[in-house]
Amino acid sequence: MGEYSDSALRHYELLGTHLENMKGYKEYGMMQQALRYDPTLFQQTFYNSHPWGTPEQTIARATELAHSFGTDEIMFVFKYGSMSMATAEKSLRLFATEVMPALQELHPAPLTV
Repeated sequence: MGEYSDSALRHYELLGTHLENMKGYKEYGMMQQALRYDPTLFQQTFYNSHPWGTPEQTIARATELAHSFGTDEIMFVFKYGSMSMATAEKSLRLFATEVMPALQELHPAPLTV
């Protein structure tokens, strides 16, 4: 997960300087500046906001997210950074047998505006 949060910083160019002087993006430029100084808060928030852990922990967090956002579609990632394919496959299979059936039973109400 740590490597995944690092890849998000790089992919979305959140450590760059290209937004600092772009009209309408001042706040994003300030965020980039703060992240260049210390990306730890982003990485911790990224890590803590995703469903992960034991099947029970994953079900609990995914359920919370589904109800918070009113969605019945959540994307999961099973291979992070330098994780081996064997470990990723083991995780995927555990998810399919232990987590997916519980998530299929969810019927979160859509958010209303």
